[in-house]
Amino acid sequence: MTLDPSTNIHFVSQFEYPQNLQIEQQIASSNAFRESGPAEKEALIRKNSIDDALEDKICDIYELYVEISEENSGPHVKVLYEEKYIDKFRENLMFCKFPMAVSRTRNIGLPLISLLRLNGMPILEQLHLEERLLRTTSENWCLINNGTTDPTIVMGVSGKPVELLDTESVLRDEISVIRRYTGGGTVIVDHATIFVTFICNKDAISGLQSYPQPIMCWSSLLYKEVFKGIGDFTLRENDYVLGNRKFGGNAQSITKNRWVHHTSFLWDYEISRMGYLKLPKRAPQYRQARDHLEFICRMKDYIARSDFIDRTISAVGSHFQLRYSEQEFFDRGANVKLSL
Repeated sequence: MTLDPSTNIHFVSQFEYPQNLQIEQQIASSNAFRESGPAEKEALIRKNSIDDALEDKICDIYELYVEISEENSGPHVKVLYEEKYIDKFRENLMFCKFPMAVSRTRNIGLPLISLLRLNGMPILEQLHLEERLLRTTSENWCLINNGTTDPTIVMGVSGKPVELLDTESVLRDEISVIRRYTGGGTVIVDHATIFVTFICNKDAISGLQSYPQPIMCWSSLLYKEVFKGIGDFTLRENDYVLGNRKFGGNAQSITKNRWVHHTSFLWDYEISRMGYLKLPKRAPQYRQARDHLEFICRMKDYIARSDFIDRTISAVGSHFQLRYSEQEFFDRGANVKLSL
């Protein structure tokens, strides 16, 4: 464990890697380009930043691209897209200045992804597993963890407890605090949280650029399939919302050749535990200074737990070829053994 001297909160130590393992990581957060010089950092941020309207346009482009690809799929088939699609695609690309390359001749074959279903794995073990899969394998992975054990606060890699936590109550109630290896905000998770993680190679999804917003956009399209006919699902800034209330928080990490996108879904929550979290200084605009209880909602008011998991697996199967792990289910507290 490590001690934060400003708060006396002990952070559970993160997974340590051999010194000779090259870790080239770009944290998908507000300080994603922190290794660059000031001038380069400002230029990079300006180049890759987009507003809400632009983000919506990117989503429209990718959705159109997927539709065209699906309509014209087939082995060894040369595709000549209708001119109206080509013109619309070019127009959208010129508008958003965020090109996604489309080949006019494609041999469609969905990428392979390994699905791991976990049942109540402690969140620290899950994060260790994710980072191991990210850095020591070359496969695509989807992890679905149905709840965790003890209530735990999980902070982004740059989170500061004095700004984000009610440290007095956290210490009093002996709540574990973890800094994960990705960016994003602070959440408290427990048995009522459902976790979904994608770990993919940069070239796994054709046309998808490995930057935070395109990955976020792609994920929202997948979850639109999950929530089709259920509530008013949308991506608001970096959150999944039903109406204007958040139920899914996202974080990312992007390395040289791979990326992680993971989400904690609030199927349910205990009101008292929300008191451990302060209102962050940097909050999404749509929050409008609402407190936690007015800002979030429970998924269980919209969908059954098992139905959400089944729909998620089905949606993943529409984007990937699913390969189930030999050890499909992991019981709580069990040692995870993978052939890596």
